[in-house]
Amino acid sequence: MTAVKLDAQMLQQDAATIMDERNVEIPQATVKTLQVLFLGNNAEEPVHYNPPIFLPDSLSIASSDTEVASPDIADYLGKLVRVAQRTAEFHCCGSFVAGQSSESDEFADVGVWLGEGNYQTNHEREILNKLGLVTWADAEVSVNG
Repeated sequence: MTAVKLDAQMLQQDAATIMDERNVEIPQATVKTLQVLFLGNNAEEPVHYNPPIFLPDSLSIASSDTEVASPDIADYLGKLVRVAQRTAEFHCCGSFVAGQSSESDEFADVGVWLGEGNYQTNHEREILNKLGLVTWADAEVSVNG
């Protein structure tokens, strides 16, 4: 299974370049989602983080220190993400998870593989930290509309 390290230098490239350089087929909306998650709103000043890996076959992210999912799990996760993306397209929104408030087709849902561990309530910050997304833990998120 292919794994791509999501470092800032790589993510600052346009989607076509990322796909060509790594010889992988990734929907452009998925690449845009990864860029927003890991570069923040300003690509000039990327967020410093412990970069996770991207698993193109399952359109999912995982911690760089997590064992890669078994082929069965990766296949299931990939199918789940693709169904979510198709469902979002069918309902004319960018994200099945965000729902109708996500009107942009510029972004798409991505899967998350956490591996073994305790991911129950009150472990949210640990999960975000593991994925290199800890800056989102204290971020103010607003929903317009």
